Amino acid sequence: MAPPVPMVVHTAHTPCHQHRAHALVGRRYAERGYRFPAQVPAQIPCPSPGGNLVTVNAGDQHSTLGTLTVRFDSAQGLQADEVFRLEIEALRKAGRKVCEFTKLALEGELPSQQILAALFHMAYIHAHLLRGFDILAVEVNPRHAAYYRRMLGFKVCSPERVNLRVQAPAVLLCVEFEHIRAQIARFGGRPELAGQVRTLYPMAFTAQEEARLVHQLRAAAGQN
Repeated sequence: MAPPVPMVVHTAHTPCHQHRAHALVGRRYAERGYRFPAQVPAQIPCPSPGGNLVTVNAGDQHSTLGTLTVRFDSAQGLQADEVFRLEIEALRKAGRKVCEFTKLALEGELPSQQILAALFHMAYIHAHLLRGFDILAVEVNPRHAAYYRRMLGFKVCSPERVNLRVQAPAVLLCVEFEHIRAQIARFGGRPELAGQVRTLYPMAFTAQEEARLVHQLRAAAGQN
């Protein structure tokens, strides 16, 4: 197993962190042939507390190593509505609180499982533990669906369609946050199991690390 990458995972509150995230996503999407505005806008609005967007970054003191954005369902809807409105509406009508993880990008030559697990766990904390959402949706290229199913427990919940936003095929994957919670409780903070079980969850935070992050994020948001 590759040695751990020295990094900190954090919410991207500052313009600098937002610009780094946008630049990384633009570069990585372009390398894969996806449509995305690679040029960083002069002004990127920072997410406000209680808003419908949260970006989390993983990085060291010099650079951003990975980024992931959480979009919470709201009056503006979800990005997935553009392609998978029928499936998302069915979840809403069933009384589910839906959010999506999007704009995932990792630096190419790093041990990506550690970074992905940290980003995913931090995003889960924001979505489920702090905001109470109960189901997660992601749009992925069909060739990546098997990885998400095997490593994180997602299920395919749509037929394949063309995502015109990035000019690529896509399927919608969903997973219950209760499933994620159970897997983190079972495997989290046990990286020695990463070579034994076909899941990303051993690379997640320990219960103590999770509790510390929840406390810090609630304090930053002025919650008790």
